[in-house]
Amino acid sequence: MPRIAAFFAVLLMTVLVACSAPAAPPDPYALTSNVLTTPWERVQINVSVSLEGSEASVNIPPEAIELVVDREAGKGLFKLSLTDDMLGLEGEEADQLAIIGGRLDLEVLFDGEALYARSPLAAMFGRLLLSQFGEVPEGDYSGWLRLGTKADFDALEELMTAFAGDELPADAPDFSDWADLDPAELQQRLESSGITLTHVESAIHNGVAAEHVTVTVDFAELADSPLFEDADASHFEDMVSADVNLTADIWIDKASGRPVEVSVNGTSSDPELSAFGVVLTFTEPDPSITFDTPETFVDVPLSEMLSEFDPDDLEP
Repeated sequence: MPRIAAFFAVLLMTVLVACSAPAAPPDPYALTSNVLTTPWERVQINVSVSLEGSEASVNIPPEAIELVVDREAGKGLFKLSLTDDMLGLEGEEADQLAIIGGRLDLEVLFDGEALYARSPLAAMFGRLLLSQFGEVPEGDYSGWLRLGTKADFDALEELMTAFAGDELPADAPDFSDWADLDPAELQQRLESSGITLTHVESAIHNGVAAEHVTVTVDFAELADSPLFEDADASHFEDMVSADVNLTADIWIDKASGRPVEVSVNGTSSDPELSAFGVVLTFTEPDPSITFDTPETFVDVPLSEMLSEFDPDDLEP
């Protein structure tokens, strides 16, 4: 009997120790790998931007830049609304913006088949700008303009590729297979490029229970990595010489594995841009947001105009 009692005492102690021991922190590479394989189906992304330097101070709040995407439907809506205060404009620059009402407003819609845009600027300058490309379509330029269909832009891309030929810049890194990488493979690929992930904490962020992961970048290693072997190394050399320090913070929803927020911040020794930051917040869009095709619009065959455009025809 004493032996049985002793056995259960040891068993109970083992359970208590196991329960009281801190859990191993989540693997930041596993969390990030899950983000790549668990995208939002319908998402609203708000973007805030801050730039500090000797020339100006830019502070764009998240409500000024908004993107709503429906991945399954292949549709999207982009909204931009900037004022002179946000852009840090003063003096003559602020006066120039005041001519158009002291703000820049733009909406761009892709309804799955065609691209539309509307802006007060189009009503002011649309006809003048389009006159440089040929005949100006008639209509109300204060409303929606249809800039072209998906097929139009595919054809324009082929034309530009054929025209530019070898002058096209080096291809950007190919990330198409990253969603297929397991956490260990993702870690190897990132760390071999000078990018390191670290789990910081579990916390409530933007009202969501989330895991917090930080990202640090070594630009010297990044420049020599296979990830950018076809890129112009001078860009990275400039960052190293300017003593650019870049960090990023990612908050990942513990329940869904989807991103809640991505924040990128940096500093440099360049007085013209001593600090910068970009924050992307991800939320479920309001159900009232739709991607319906506008009932009325001016058909502006932009791709056709660009394909026939000759810079020598520009009016002085």
